[in-house]
Amino acid sequence: MRPIFIVATTLALLLGCRPLTVKRAAFGSTYEGRYIPARAYEAYARGVVAERDGAMNDALAAFEEASRLDPDGAEPLTRIAAVHCSTKRVAEGLAVLEQAKQLGPSFASVHAEAARCQLMASQPRLALAEAELALVLAPDNGEVIELLARVLDQLKQTSRADALLLASCLSSSGAGLCHALEQRAKEAGNAELARAASATHARSGRPSKETLSSVDAALRMGDLKLARSRALRAGLAQGELALRALALSRADLALEQARLVALASPDDLASHVAWMLASGSDRDQLDQAMSPSLSPGTLSPLGELLLYEWLAARLGALLTIAPPRVATSEDPLLESVSRRVSASFDGQRR
Repeated sequence: MRPIFIVATTLALLLGCRPLTVKRAAFGSTYEGRYIPARAYEAYARGVVAERDGAMNDALAAFEEASRLDPDGAEPLTRIAAVHCSTKRVAEGLAVLEQAKQLGPSFASVHAEAARCQLMASQPRLALAEAELALVLAPDNGEVIELLARVLDQLKQTSRADALLLASCLSSSGAGLCHALEQRAKEAGNAELARAASATHARSGRPSKETLSSVDAALRMGDLKLARSRALRAGLAQGELALRALALSRADLALEQARLVALASPDDLASHVAWMLASGSDRDQLDQAMSPSLSPGTLSPLGELLLYEWLAARLGALLTIAPPRVATSEDPLLESVSRRVSASFDGQRR
């Protein structure tokens, strides 16, 4: 299962209120958003977990339930289509995707799934158009970049695929793409490209346990300026710094950092999520944190855990899925939050 687009649905839920539509403000403009029932989100989340675990019949049933509860939502339809395509019902999947496009024409994941389905239908040129559109809508999404590279490979445009991955590898958030490029270069016997990707990957490696601990120490002291400086030296994204402050129960620092990053970088998902989670019941802050142009994307494991914890506190027994699994990590804070969230879930089930 690919990293999920679950965040897109969650963002729509965060302002959960009674009317069918709600007024929201973001970056100086006002827009009208949809109300999404909590049960629709819960059904969607069940589908995500079932799809991840390969239980496709259960996933399809859950996504169809979510779509019935949220008939104007493009994302449940997109996942229904993805399940159809992954189980070789490509024609059905493409038909459902046409419905999803009507509801969310600017939703990157709709076009990404359309590209995947077109590849399964042996239509790489149609897949190319969809993948390119998905990249325009979500230019920093690593999954979309890798998908476009795969489509280009199918069209025998490997040099263009290499150039795409190399450009993305050199970006500040492209470490995973560097690894992908290194592997494909080795398989193609391109030693020079493999060395370049490996060197870039090494420079963009994950912060060490010691450097993360030093960042967290500054946050615990309430010294956000020092924490920013240490995060910068450690190669830790500034949006992630806001999430770490939140995990350390420093909502004040998280809010300050998240606002700064989100307003400067409207597409930074981590900062928007940190801003919303740190806002508590402050509706004005929640409204500002919601961006109508925010592209669906993936969160770090820490972000996923904090988001799950937030939802569990509000949905209670409705949230029946287990928290995200975290692999062995060199990050003590991540492991601490994982234990806390898992213990809370286990306690609720007793």
